[in-house]
Amino acid sequence: MRQYARVTALLQKGMAEISVLRESACSGDCHKCSGCGAAAQQVIVKAKNPIGAQPGQRVCVETDTALILRVSALVYLLPLALFFAGYFAGLALLWRPVICGLAAFVIGTLPALAYNRRLKRNPPQYVIREIVS
Repeated sequence: MRQYARVTALLQKGMAEISVLRESACSGDCHKCSGCGAAAQQVIVKAKNPIGAQPGQRVCVETDTALILRVSALVYLLPLALFFAGYFAGLALLWRPVICGLAAFVIGTLPALAYNRRLKRNPPQYVIREIVS
């Protein structure tokens, strides 16, 4: 996944500190649809700097797209799939299907919470790919 960022500082061992604008999934076009009004947020992260970008320069950074897809599946698909599995299991066992579905949904969110803790300890690695004029 490619994003644009600004280099804020140089660090040791070929690393740089960058400021990345984190937007909502709809790219912040709230004025077009009058939607949720989610605010964009500046995030400061470390990135590998193999091209020698300097502070103040606008750069294009890249992260592992497969990681983004895995996290999306873990956060969105697993709880939803477990909800339906729990619902239909409750239906088949003549229990309360909605309660079973909700319980399975909550269980499905636990791996996402655990993975979030892991990502906080080992954040995804950004790599500066090019300087944007």
